[in-house]
Amino acid sequence: MTWGRMTSQSRETPLRSAASSCMKKANLTRPAVPKDATRRGSLKTRRCSRALLSRNMPRGARCTIDKLSHTIDEVSKNASSKSKNDIPRYENYSEASRRYRRTVYTDETDWIRHRSSSRLFDNLWTTLSSGVVRSLWLEVGTVFVIGLAVVLWNAAVLDYTDFSLVTHPGPWSFLSPFALKLSSIPFTISSPALGLLLVFRTNASYSRWLEGQRAWGRISSYVTNTVRQSLAWGSGDSEQVHRIAGLAGSFARCLKCQLQSTPEEELQIELERLLIAEEVELIMRTHKKKRSTCVLGLLSAAIYRQLDLDDPKCAIEMDKSVIKLNEELEICERIYSSPVPLVYTRHTGRFLILWLLFVPLALYEPMASSWNHVPLIPASTLIAIFLFGVEELSIQLEEPFSIMPLDATCDRIDGSNAEMISFQAQSKALNERLDSQKLDSE
Repeated sequence: MTWGRMTSQSRETPLRSAASSCMKKANLTRPAVPKDATRRGSLKTRRCSRALLSRNMPRGARCTIDKLSHTIDEVSKNASSKSKNDIPRYENYSEASRRYRRTVYTDETDWIRHRSSSRLFDNLWTTLSSGVVRSLWLEVGTVFVIGLAVVLWNAAVLDYTDFSLVTHPGPWSFLSPFALKLSSIPFTISSPALGLLLVFRTNASYSRWLEGQRAWGRISSYVTNTVRQSLAWGSGDSEQVHRIAGLAGSFARCLKCQLQSTPEEELQIELERLLIAEEVELIMRTHKKKRSTCVLGLLSAAIYRQLDLDDPKCAIEMDKSVIKLNEELEICERIYSSPVPLVYTRHTGRFLILWLLFVPLALYEPMASSWNHVPLIPASTLIAIFLFGVEELSIQLEEPFSIMPLDATCDRIDGSNAEMISFQAQSKALNERLDSQKLDSE
């Protein structure tokens, strides 16, 4: 693909605008680029272009080319950087509150409180302080304002009732053809379709959350099995067993960091408790998304080379746990990197918000028996809270890992490994004492 054909079919960008203006000032034309050049421009393409521009270049154009190169670097840097400040302010609470939804029940008291007979009223009193509602203040507030505008406008163009319950014509009654009201029939017809979309959306998100929970349950089981097998089939060297347990626990820590964006300093502190300094340095030098795979490689090497298994079949059986850990890693990465199809999410969102924005107009006539139709304001607001809340729940569950208690899961894995090693040492000492007593009796 030549340069001319490529740029004629692509959109105008700040990078292309800056390049074009600089080349016009230098009175230069675009050179032809080799046919094997990539569309977005590889390093080879840029070098080729600069070399062609250098041929027969006017002396005053060198400064322009330097400015062009600097502009390209700056625009590329700005386009590729995306900071947290780009997130709208009203979304900060929704994202920041996810870490406080990592609920863990530790004893029966938590379940008794969960099953409390007053739970329904307790949840009702905390509706407005709910995290879901606080995340939806913009959407719910918009519906509230529309409902208020419908009441005030129709009171001005139709009629209104004073506090003495006397009806008066509106001051702008000549605008009565422009009253804000709709028939409720379209909403009655379309509400089943909207309900089905929300149900399917929520079910799809809950399935992803459930699959993530199951994946981490299997990870905990496979890590524990690896440590148990190393204790049962190993040479008995406690240092080697502790290294196997540390690498197995580090896999869960690295995967948690990948899925929850744990700070690098926090991950390094966690790894230093489990591994030696050289291994920690090797893992921290690896790319964030490849650290879990790096740990699995170290774990496999430790199983085959340092555990000194007498039977190679035992090493193969232990490596099966490593293979299964890699499979669970792929499951977690698939869930994290592939959302529910955006066409479904966007269509449901458009349907929902348009339906709710016009609900106040449809509730005007059904509220005719009330005073100035005022109840349509709280009615439409409550409908918006609960329907927007269902959609918000599906969004919160769609990416499950940031609301899963992975810290508690990793701590439980490390605790189980430590208890298993301690129990194995006590069991070994007990067996030796029993053997010695048996020999004495003989």
